[in-house]
Amino acid sequence: MIERRLQRQLEKVAGRIRQVRLLLTWTTVWLSAAALAGLALLLNTTSGLYIANASPILLAVALVMAAIGGWLAYRSARNYQTLAQRIERTFPDLRCGLLAAVNQQPRLPNGQFGFMQTRVINTAVQHAYANGWIRTVPTWRVLTAMTASLTSMVMMLLSLVALASLAAPSRALLPDVTSEEIRTRLAPGQVDIEPGNTEIEKGTSLLVLARFGGQLPSDTTLVIQRDGGDVATAAMSKSLDDPVFGGRIAEVSGPLSYHVAFDDSTSDTYQVTVFEYPRLIRADARLIYPDYTSREPKLVQDIRHVSAVVGTELTIICQLNKKVSSARLVPRRGETLELAFDETAVVLEDAESDAPTIFSYSTTWMLATSQRFTLELVDEQDRKNKQPPEIVVNALPNKRPDLKLVIPARDVQVSPLEELDLKANVWDDYGVNSIGLTYEMAGSASHDVVLAETIAGQQRLDFAHTVGFETLKAEPDQLLSYHFWAEDTGPDGQTRRTFSDMYFAEVRHFEEIFRQGQQPPNESQQQQQQQQQQSQNGNQAQKLAELQKQIINATWKLIRRETAVSPSSEYESDVNLIEQSQTTALEQTDALAEDLTDAQSLQHVEDVREHMRTAITHLTAAHDATAVAPLRPSLSSQQSAYQALLKLRAREHEVVQSSQQQSSSQSSQSSQSRAQQQLQQLQLDKDENRYETQREAQSQQEQQDQETQQVLNRLRELARRQNDLNERLKELQSALEEAQTTQEREELERQLKRLREEEQELMRDAEELESRMEQPENQERMSESREQLSETRENMREASEALKEGQISRAITSGTRAERELEELRDDFRKQSSDRFAEEMRDMREQARALDEKQQELGDRLGELTDPQPTNNSLRDNGEREKIAEELGQQQERLDDLLDRMTDTIMDAETTEPLLANELYDTLRKTQQAELNRDLQSAEQSLKRGLLDDAVQREEIAGEGIGQLREGVERAAERVVGDETEALQRARQQLDELTEELNDEVSRSTAQQRENSTESQPGRQPGEQSDQQSGQQPGEQPGEQPGQQPGQQPG
Repeated sequence: MIERRLQRQLEKVAGRIRQVRLLLTWTTVWLSAAALAGLALLLNTTSGLYIANASPILLAVALVMAAIGGWLAYRSARNYQTLAQRIERTFPDLRCGLLAAVNQQPRLPNGQFGFMQTRVINTAVQHAYANGWIRTVPTWRVLTAMTASLTSMVMMLLSLVALASLAAPSRALLPDVTSEEIRTRLAPGQVDIEPGNTEIEKGTSLLVLARFGGQLPSDTTLVIQRDGGDVATAAMSKSLDDPVFGGRIAEVSGPLSYHVAFDDSTSDTYQVTVFEYPRLIRADARLIYPDYTSREPKLVQDIRHVSAVVGTELTIICQLNKKVSSARLVPRRGETLELAFDETAVVLEDAESDAPTIFSYSTTWMLATSQRFTLELVDEQDRKNKQPPEIVVNALPNKRPDLKLVIPARDVQVSPLEELDLKANVWDDYGVNSIGLTYEMAGSASHDVVLAETIAGQQRLDFAHTVGFETLKAEPDQLLSYHFWAEDTGPDGQTRRTFSDMYFAEVRHFEEIFRQGQQPPNESQQQQQQQQQQSQNGNQAQKLAELQKQIINATWKLIRRETAVSPSSEYESDVNLIEQSQTTALEQTDALAEDLTDAQSLQHVEDVREHMRTAITHLTAAHDATAVAPLRPSLSSQQSAYQALLKLRAREHEVVQSSQQQSSSQSSQSSQSRAQQQLQQLQLDKDENRYETQREAQSQQEQQDQETQQVLNRLRELARRQNDLNERLKELQSALEEAQTTQEREELERQLKRLREEEQELMRDAEELESRMEQPENQERMSESREQLSETRENMREASEALKEGQISRAITSGTRAERELEELRDDFRKQSSDRFAEEMRDMREQARALDEKQQELGDRLGELTDPQPTNNSLRDNGEREKIAEELGQQQERLDDLLDRMTDTIMDAETTEPLLANELYDTLRKTQQAELNRDLQSAEQSLKRGLLDDAVQREEIAGEGIGQLREGVERAAERVVGDETEALQRARQQLDELTEELNDEVSRSTAQQRENSTESQPGRQPGEQSDQQSGQQPGEQPGEQPGQQPGQQPG
């Protein structure tokens, strides 16, 4: 793992290398395409070789090759060792220091580098700041590659344009028909009309050609008569080369007849009939949800994407423009679904006209898996739909309830009189039947507590319960195991139970004290050996207890996992592994028993062995029969063995601070291992490595942030498109009111039709986004937003229907409502996305403030150096000047780190938080133009050379620039964090909550200490003083204050 600052400097060089390689790759592609275009033009000129659409094909191939080359260039320069060698060749003064820094790996337990490693890395990073490694790839080389790429691209474009304009097919390939032959083919006065009687697709245009024999007429007119009796005329234009007149009927929406009128004559009358390809007008979905969801049946109109839980009865209703002989939903994988004709669902489009009716076809099935269907239609004339639409069906799984233990979420130790507060929360997609808690003492019957019943879905609720150990009559060294459970209804309609993780509460002794003592001064060798043996036995018992706890957790996870009727394929191997682990624990217990001499300890060991043997017997039965049922009694025996192991541990422990070497360290280590949790309660120093947990949480948060970002981008795009559509609708409405001629109105109506198609496409994209928000990973976070988007989609559908009916005002109203709702959703997601920058900006603001305050401090100290006081004459003696110079160098590093952090934030926030990115960019640009590093470096050098006046002057310039940098960062932080008043209000609210929790904890702790003190000294007479004063910490002498050293007088 390379250190982050070093990696950033290496990536700057790598980025320039990739840029040069990309430009050179593109240069090669453009020159190759230009050469091929020139070769094709040469062959066409010399041999008549002609390739249709050669220029577009060459351009497409060039773009594909450029994309591939760009990808390869982007993937290059990823080996940091090779990159380091290249930089060291450019800067020989590095002397392999960079290569050594690159090869460093964290050696400390918390993932940090050691001191020498950090020094090597800092040396390399400082060299990068001072020398600019980016010069490894000179700027002239980048400019040369860029010039070559642009020049070659211009050459390619010119070659393709020349090929498209100058290349022509050979005359031998063209029909050998001249204009004169066309003229003499017809008798004088005769006219040939194309296409004559014909049949075309409804809604398309028709081109009519008229060829004349002999003298060409001076004027020709196309006369069109529709079935309704309306007659229209259109002037026909003459072709420049051939004796042909042409006229076009813009749109044929029904049967018509036409003829050509020229001079004083007319041609024959021809008939044009129309046909339609089968086409989907609208697809609806009827959803009948399973009973356990408690949802009413739902009809979703005009869909292309539909999502529903597994087990839903789904009916797809397709409304077609005509009756078909075959309608099928063809999946990419799986069985084809045939749609049946529904005679009762035929709808007349317009009762007052002869418009065709709408025919309905439907199919129904139980939703089990997600599918992507293609609707294939075939009519009675074997015509197929030209563009088969896709219908996407998402089958959402019925997820188990999500149970999370909130308090205490770990194993604890309690006293026999303590009350243990437990708290968990639950979330489910379709509701929970009941939630409860199960706890049991090892070897005793379990207790089930139902905490709540009939919990609605799509919400996370908290539930709590208090376990009173006094009520349970708990005794020391007993073990309480507990877990939460939740019951919901599975896809099969049966109740299923989901379990949380299992946790333990160990009942400790009242007199179990962990204190800091002194090494006994005089001990016989025999006593020391005996204590050492006891320590080893206690340590071994502690290790056995930890191993037994792992076996219990593994068995419990296996029980939680195997909820199906038949065990999974991994079941046998997992059970075998647990059995082997339990056998290993039994062997270690046998070895421990040989070293024990105490009768009570031997009895405890025998209990442990008996319970372990019983657990192994049940595990063997579970493995041999491949059954889950024996795991439950095995788990009970494992818990009893764990409880018996607890009784082997000593009741009083001391951590002895000794100056001896290896002879006493082993005993101390054993005591520390035994009392790890008491050490934590006494707040002794202990480092914990939480890196793995934090990394997993960070990875999950990054995935959620990425998903939120993608949804935000889609919402922003949908809102923009809806806004553009609304504006164009308003313009068309005004244009329709001002239209004077029929042709103008027809053109505007065609534009209106295209706008309706765009509205439908917008609605499909909203459907797809809604389906994405309903995926399991987004279901909990985006459930409310998905409902809002569903309402927005309905407004889009109303706008589409209004456009179909020609009601533009109603369409604008619905579209405006949809636009407003999309903007509200966009703003909500934008706020969620901006929250992830809040913490970053808080840290950055604190970093800028610290940088400014430190610079002000250095300025004051420089001012003191220039003050002509007698105490400041000997600057070299007190070393103040050298210290300030060193700290100025550190200021440069802090400034570089802050600027790099600002650059990273600008790149991340550019799309989601443009105001934040712009504010940071302006501040960064001004800071870079001011060249504060140069001023700090000049001040440092002048100070080292004794030029105090110049150092003060350069420091004042740098201090002023750093102050402006701080102000800019604070302005940017206010974009997402808010001002200081809001921050103080949030901090005060958090402080109040923490204070309340602390008071509750102190109250419980005080009551528990009083109970423990009373029980631990039952024979003390009234008035007798305790050995320890109230508030005295364990290990302190009476009369000492907390933290006071022995013999020290109270302050």
